[in-house]
Amino acid sequence: MRTRFLLAAALMAAHTMAQDTFVIVKTDGTTLKTADKAVVAGTEEAWTLAGNALAIDDRIERAPKAAATQTITFEDCVFPTNKHNNMTSGGESVYTEKGATFKVQEKYGMFSGAMVSEESQVSAWDSEYPGSASPNKVITTDASTPAGTDGSAKFSIFRFDKYVSGTLNGLKPEFAFDEQAEHLIRSIAVNNTAETWQNCKIGYYSKPAFAEGDFLEVIFTGYDKNGAETGSVTAVLADFRDGKTYICNEWTTVDLSSLGNINRLAAGIQASDAYTNIFSTSFGVCVDNIVFE
Repeated sequence: MRTRFLLAAALMAAHTMAQDTFVIVKTDGTTLKTADKAVVAGTEEAWTLAGNALAIDDRIERAPKAAATQTITFEDCVFPTNKHNNMTSGGESVYTEKGATFKVQEKYGMFSGAMVSEESQVSAWDSEYPGSASPNKVITTDASTPAGTDGSAKFSIFRFDKYVSGTLNGLKPEFAFDEQAEHLIRSIAVNNTAETWQNCKIGYYSKPAFAEGDFLEVIFTGYDKNGAETGSVTAVLADFRDGKTYICNEWTTVDLSSLGNINRLAAGIQASDAYTNIFSTSFGVCVDNIVFE
C-alpha cells in the first residue's frame, strides 16, 4: 500500500505538469520519450503516461527542450547590378547573415573565399563540343529551377585558388561567426560546382576523367574561438571506388554536429591523383542551408 501511495504521489506531482514532454526511465536504463502534451492517467493500481504503462520503479523526468536553431540561406545577399553573384572585380566582397561573415576575393578572373551565387548549370558533357563548365555555378539537371537547396534561389561556393589563396595570401574557403561567438552547426547542404561535376565525368582536354579507384571528398574542419581545431567531417563529392560511378549532382545534407561548438568552419579536400591532375590549382564546393544552434 505504501509503495502504491508513493507512486501515486509522484505521478500526481507529474500530473501538475501535464501537457508537457517527459522521459520515462525504466529500471534497466532504457528510456521512452513521450509525445508533446503528455498526460498522466490511471488509478491507484495502474498508471500510464501518454499511453505508456508505468511500473512501480519507473522514473519520470522532464524531456530536455530542443535547442533553438537558425539557418543561413544566403537569400538576403544583394548582388552588384547585372550580376548573379556578389563578387566585385579586383576586390573583396563581404556578406554577413545571422552573425556569420562570408568573404570572397577576385583577382584576374580567379576567386577564393566564400562567394554567394544564384546560378546553376546543366553539364554539356554529352555534346560534341562540351566546352568548359563554370566554377561559379552549381551543377543541376534542370537550370529552370531555383539554384539553391529546398527551392531557394541563392547559395555559396567555398573555393580555394592556389594563386589567390596561396601566392597572394588571399582568402580561404571558410566563414566565421562574429565577435568570437561559438555555435554548434547541426548540418550543411553540399553539392558540386558545374566545373567539378563535368571534369570528373569527362576529364579536361587531355586529362582523363575519373576511373575505378578515384574519389573526391570535401573536409569540413571546425575551430573554436581560440583557433584550436575541434574536429573534421568528410562528405563524398565523387566516388569511383569499389565499382561505384557516383558524382554528386544534387543538394545533400551533411551532419556537422560532431564538430561541437565552433567559431570558424573551413573547407578542404582529400582526393585521388586523378582530381589533382585535373584541378592542380583549385577546388570548389557549393554549400547552402547552414543550420546552427
